[in-house]
Order: sequence, then C-alpha cells, then structure tokens
Amino acid sequence: MTVRFADYRTLYEVEGVEVLWLTTDYEALWDTVLPETLGRLAAFPVTMDAGSVISWGTRGQVGFEWLTQVERSLGFFAPPYSGLVIEGSFDGNEVAVALEAREFEQTAVNDVVVWHHYEDGAHNISERQPSDPFGGHMGAAARIALLPGYLANAPYWDQINDIISTAQGAQPSLADNPDYRALADAITAPEGFLIQAIFFNVEPTYLLEGLLGGEHDPTIDYGPLAPYALGVLADRQEGSDQVHLIGLVYPDAASAQQAAEEVAQRISVFVPPYADGTAAEQLGAQLSTRVFESDSTGNAVALIEARYPLPEPQIDPETGDFAPGGLLYRMWAGALGSQFYPLMVVPE
Repeated sequence: MTVRFADYRTLYEVEGVEVLWLTTDYEALWDTVLPETLGRLAAFPVTMDAGSVISWGTRGQVGFEWLTQVERSLGFFAPPYSGLVIEGSFDGNEVAVALEAREFEQTAVNDVVVWHHYEDGAHNISERQPSDPFGGHMGAAARIALLPGYLANAPYWDQINDIISTAQGAQPSLADNPDYRALADAITAPEGFLIQAIFFNVEPTYLLEGLLGGEHDPTIDYGPLAPYALGVLADRQEGSDQVHLIGLVYPDAASAQQAAEEVAQRISVFVPPYADGTAAEQLGAQLSTRVFESDSTGNAVALIEARYPLPEPQIDPETGDFAPGGLLYRMWAGALGSQFYPLMVVPE
C-alpha cells in the first residue's frame, strides 16, 4: 500500500506564485510558469493522468478546475483498491451539473451526497476521460462524495462508505495509526514547508536476497537492515534548500539509529535509475542522519536527509525553460516501485 500526499498551495507559495494562483483564471494560469512548477511533484494520485488533468482542465468533466481549486490531495493505492480525497473550494451545484451530464447517478450515504457510475471496480475503456481525476483515464467506476471542504472518490462502495464514516468521526483514520502518526510528526516542522510525501508499506518478502546484480545496483557491500513497520519519502523546502527525507519506523531509538546509518551509507553510493551519478555527484546533495522519537506514539523514526539548493536560475535566460525543483525526490519516488535497493531489508 502507498499513500500519497501533495500540497499544491504550499508548492505555489514556495515558488512565489501563490498570489497569481489566487487571483487569476485557468486560461491565464496556463500561460504562466505555474504549470511548470508542478513538475516538482511526484506524489500525484494514481487515480489520475496528471498531464491530462493539468493541461486539458477538469471543469467540463467534474465541475471544478484542478489547477485553480485544489489545494491538497491525499491518495491511496492498494491494488485493486484506490482512493482519493482532495481539499479545496468546490461548488456542489457545479459538480452535480457536470457529473449528471455524464450520466452519473446520485444517492446519499449518511446524509452525504454521492455521485456514482458503473458497478464496483468496473472499467469502461470506451468511456475513458483522461482529464477526469477520479479514475477517468482508465474509465473506472467512481463514487464521488461531497464533504465539507473536500471531495472524495473510490471505485468501491465499501471504500467510499469508510471514507465518509472516517470524515464523520465514526471510525479511526490513518492519523490515528501510530506508525503513520510518527512519520507525519517526523517530516513536519515549524520552519520550512512540507510539499509532498509518499508513505509505503514493506512486505516481509521485500528482501535484498536474490536481487543483487541489478543494472543500477551497487549493493555488494550493503550491511543488514532490520525490517521496519512503515516508510516515507518526504519533500520539504527550507529557505533556498530542498530537503528530501527518508523516514523508517522502528520500535526504539537504538534500532532507528542503526537503520539511519545503514541507509545513509547505501544512499551515498546509490545511483537512481536514469541518473548520471549519486546524489552528491549529480546534485551536490549533503547527506545527514538523525532519529526522531515521537512523543505521541513512542515510536522512533530513522531519518536520512538529503539537502541541496534549488536550481539557479530556475528560468533559463536564453531558452525561457523552467527548471522545477525536486529532481532527486522524483528519482527516489520513481525507484520506489522496483529498484530502490537502499530501502530493501537485508536479513541479519
């Protein structure tokens, strides 16, 4: 299972375009640098085709414009299940008009309006809508719930029912899970900004044994890494520095410290797929480690930090091309699915 969080409004603030975002319309934004700033994000929800959603606009499909109205998104993916909750300014009447024009039906769950089409988990490829962020690029079933300040979607009724129950306080959320809570505490701080995070589970079979010798694998001298309960890749901005964090949850500080040192050593020699060198060689990133002990959960988090400056200048004076931040983060996120050897567990 992965959980992806993205804070678009914070990204706009970091890039200095928040005022523009607050005061202009979609067509004006499309002609500015704002779409290019989204190139930093690797935590877009898996339910959407990000390129189509940004470039084509979503109002005609779902009654709101992703680029100008969505502030944050939280998506989860545990095949075959996926879900999405987005925060922003949404007009229920406009959403209703757009969805009903596409033959969505409407019902109520615990007094919450839910628009829906297709059977649970179904896909109708002939009705693909790439600019629909609710699984439209796959023609997926949708159950779209209108909550105060939020829209939520899932392709199964039991999922949307759970999301509604959680929003209404009838059942616990991920924020009540001690592992997620510890990681969330570890990657947030009063100084700086959290832009995005990808939380991931590690199955017991996610072992390094038998995987040595891959094309991008410099792991011959890797030491042992004890199994961890949950991990996160986080992207922060602190002043002019990009700060990327790897966080791994352990039951005690000693275990977390050992893990932090081991993973930092692995990261120092790891060349991500399609990279021209290690983080230090390609970007001048400085690596450091520390242990965060969560007062609220008692868990310890091994933290490995990579710190390096934003591209300078971000706009090429000759070509006018914009260079978004987060290059190393995007490499890490891209490697997470199959080739992020530094995070693989090595048995004692």
